[in-house]
Amino acid sequence: MKKIIKIILKKLAKNFIAIANTNKMGRYFSEHLAKFIFNQKMKINYNNVDLSFYVPNRLNKYRVDTFSIKEPETLKWIEKFEKNSNFWDVGANIGLYSCYAAKTRNCNVYAFEPSVFNLEILTK
Repeated sequence: MKKIIKIILKKLAKNFIAIANTNKMGRYFSEHLAKFIFNQKMKINYNNVDLSFYVPNRLNKYRVDTFSIKEPETLKWIEKFEKNSNFWDVGANIGLYSCYAAKTRNCNVYAFEPSVFNLEILTK
């Protein structure tokens, strides 16, 4: 049942966009809808440090939501870095800890991520 609903919603969305793109008002609406969907950001504050992350989906929102509780030992480790040091984040995922290191320790961050899906989010 869930699969059928998903197929129907995809077809409805596709048809709606196709029809909307036939006139100026529809294109305007489609453009703003796409900007809304693809420019989702989430801000958090941890230890008086403001961080902002791109969250295009539930998984990335979950990662940001659990920033301080998922890997507290990583945060403590980063907080011990010397100022202006180098941080090589291998398997950076979406860059949560890379951004934290850059902001709190003024590190030169080199973030590596093999997944092209995460890499796109990491660059944003």
